[in-house]
Amino acid sequence: MQLPSPKVDSGTLYKLGLYYCAAVSRHPETAALSAPFMEINTALRAAQRAREDADLELIPVRVGVQFSEYELENAIRNTAITAHRIDGNMRSGPVFDRVFPNNLHGEVAPRGAAQVVSGQGLLLRLSTSTIAAPVFAEHGEELKSRLETLKTALAARKQAAEKLALARAQEWNVREDWVTAYHHNAGIIKSLFPRNSDRQNLYFDEFRKSSVSLSVEEDRELTQLLHPDESATPAD
Repeated sequence: MQLPSPKVDSGTLYKLGLYYCAAVSRHPETAALSAPFMEINTALRAAQRAREDADLELIPVRVGVQFSEYELENAIRNTAITAHRIDGNMRSGPVFDRVFPNNLHGEVAPRGAAQVVSGQGLLLRLSTSTIAAPVFAEHGEELKSRLETLKTALAARKQAAEKLALARAQEWNVREDWVTAYHHNAGIIKSLFPRNSDRQNLYFDEFRKSSVSLSVEEDRELTQLLHPDESATPAD
């Protein structure tokens, strides 16, 4: 008799539950065990689907953040081009140095919340510097718009990530309840058919021990979305 732990994925547990319920339904002496366990099995399926839905809902908001970051970066780069033009296309001039004290890379490298902070600093320098007034006049509104779009996208991503984290936690709790009930039912079957391992094994399907529910990479990705490193920069 093979009994799972909560680390086994919900889909595998659900199929084990269907097998068990079908098996105990075959004879009167075990039929009463089916309905209570089917209720637990159905709850597991619902929790699994809720987590899967939350995972899928995260996809479009992640896309929104990626494009918003890219569009803000382009707006910043266009601002730098204008500053260079006003400086007479010099590699470094008074306007560019005032607007980009950390050079262009320092403004476009950050991502996520750090990119918002960087963009807000750029806007502040543009709006308060007389020498940069022409650059602000040309690019200020677009930068503001791109910043607001990114902030909205980041808020949506955080909300979706929190929903996924909650769904995963709830699924894990249901999975633990399922495993407890499954082990309890295994004890009942053993007591009904003592010293008859062949009969006992009829009620419990086999499964692969490698059916682990959540990879380290997926868990790490969600943690990064919930608690992004504000100093993170894209890989070279």
